[in-house]
Amino acid sequence: MAQQTYVPDDSFETALINLGYDTILDDYVLTSNITNVSNLDISFSGIADLTGIEDFVSLTTLNCNNNIISYLDLSSSPNLGNLICSDNQLTSLVLANNLSIFQFRCENNNLSTLDLSTVSVTFDLDCSFNQLTSLDLSGCYNLITLNCSNNLLDSLDVSMLTSLFGLFCSENNIKELDVSNNIFLIGLYCDKNQLHTLDISHGNLQNVSHDGWSYMFDVRTNPLNCIKVAATDLNWANVNLSSSVYLNNSMYFSESCISSPVNIENQETNKNLVKITNVLGRETPYSKNTPLFYIFDDGTVEKRIVIE
Repeated sequence: MAQQTYVPDDSFETALINLGYDTILDDYVLTSNITNVSNLDISFSGIADLTGIEDFVSLTTLNCNNNIISYLDLSSSPNLGNLICSDNQLTSLVLANNLSIFQFRCENNNLSTLDLSTVSVTFDLDCSFNQLTSLDLSGCYNLITLNCSNNLLDSLDVSMLTSLFGLFCSENNIKELDVSNNIFLIGLYCDKNQLHTLDISHGNLQNVSHDGWSYMFDVRTNPLNCIKVAATDLNWANVNLSSSVYLNNSMYFSESCISSPVNIENQETNKNLVKITNVLGRETPYSKNTPLFYIFDDGTVEKRIVIE
């Protein structure tokens, strides 16, 4: 008797019938009909249980988005390169033997942890709108874009993602963020976190992308004052990224974030003031109740607001 694969979910089997891999709704599919399937699209099918997916051993692309799946084990599909399982009810996702995935989208689920320490996602990872408290990206060193926004993360380590172009981590509880190793980063959205420390001193801040209206940069809603940048980026950041579109009024850029110069009067130091500029980089006279940049002869720049 020919080997059969058990498929207990009628919606899953119906989808396979519609794709020509089965003929009768009887909870079983001929295994020989599915072992060589490389591309499987069973999205929008009302599937709750993907038992039987383990015999799709040749899968390179799986699209099972917009179903009601809560558990997904793809450890039997080692060649999987594209995985879209977004808009389900996933609480558990197993990717034990999937060594390299080009695109991985699992947004809008109920995942609390995601361990990619042994899986290399090489292009796009979207795990936004989950319940993530833990995200291990240590295997994803070639990742290009990461969207982990709208989760419960209180920390995020992207130091190994040296090819990263875009980072979207808004609406979490992240307290410290260091992207100083991400030298190709052209987009950073980390608003609505709990950031007290932000290090973007990778030296290529001037490559931040511009969409015609604004730069791809937003850190506004955070309890953050000093943003660390490289010396070569300091003036550019002050001119281009200091408006309320990107920062709130308490934030400023500096080569070192030891102490905050916000809301202070001139203090006696060994450095001399060269000029004062506004947020557009234009030289301007001193004025109160206005964010201004004080540029000194030692190369440092301080943002000051004198409130009256």
